[in-house]
Amino acid sequence: DLYGQRIHVEFKAKVREEAKFSSLDLMVEEIHNDIAVARKYFAGQKTMLERND
Repeated sequence: DLYGQRIHVEFKAKVREEAKFSSLDLMVEEIHNDIAVARKYFAGQKTMLERND
Protein backbone atom coordinates (compact mmCIF):
# COMPACT_ATOMS: atom_id res chain seq x y z
CA ASP A 1 0.00 0.00 0.00
CA LEU A 2 1.53 3.31 -1.09
CA TYR A 3 -0.47 6.47 -0.43
CA GLY A 4 -3.61 4.36 -0.25
CA GLN A 5 -2.93 2.72 -3.61
CA ARG A 6 -1.79 -0.82 -4.37
CA ILE A 7 1.43 -1.20 -6.30
CA HIS A 8 2.82 -4.08 -8.33
CA VAL A 9 6.53 -4.88 -8.01
CA GLU A 10 8.25 -7.13 -10.51
CA PHE A 11 11.86 -8.24 -10.21
CA LYS A 12 13.56 -7.99 -13.61
CA ALA A 13 17.12 -9.15 -12.95
CA LYS A 14 19.38 -10.21 -10.12
CA VAL A 15 22.26 -7.83 -9.55
CA ARG A 16 24.43 -10.17 -7.48
CA GLU A 17 24.38 -12.84 -4.80
CA GLU A 18 24.03 -11.93 -1.13
CA ALA A 19 27.35 -10.95 0.43
CA LYS A 20 28.85 -10.11 3.81
CA PHE A 21 31.27 -7.22 4.05
CA SER A 22 34.20 -6.73 6.38
CA SER A 23 33.62 -2.98 6.58
CA LEU A 24 30.95 -0.38 6.03
CA ASP A 25 33.11 1.27 3.35
CA LEU A 26 33.27 -1.95 1.31
CA MET A 27 29.51 -2.37 1.58
CA VAL A 28 28.87 1.20 0.44
CA GLU A 29 31.25 0.70 -2.49
CA GLU A 30 29.39 -2.45 -3.52
CA ILE A 31 26.04 -0.65 -3.26
CA HIS A 32 27.38 1.99 -5.66
CA ASN A 33 28.42 -0.80 -8.03
CA ASP A 34 24.93 -2.34 -7.71
CA ILE A 35 23.36 1.00 -8.63
CA ALA A 36 25.58 1.29 -11.71
CA VAL A 37 24.66 -2.25 -12.82
CA ALA A 38 20.93 -1.54 -12.32
CA ARG A 39 21.11 1.75 -14.23
CA LYS A 40 22.90 0.06 -17.12
CA TYR A 41 20.28 -2.70 -17.20
CA PHE A 42 17.32 -0.32 -17.17
CA ALA A 43 18.89 2.05 -19.70
CA GLY A 44 18.36 -0.69 -22.27
CA GLN A 45 14.73 -1.35 -21.29
CA LYS A 46 11.67 0.36 -22.71
CA THR A 47 9.38 2.13 -20.28
CA MET A 48 5.77 1.03 -19.84
CA LEU A 49 4.67 4.01 -21.92
CA GLU A 50 7.02 3.07 -24.77
CA ARG A 51 5.80 -0.54 -24.70
CA ASN A 52 2.16 0.51 -24.91
CA ASP A 53 2.61 2.72 -27.99
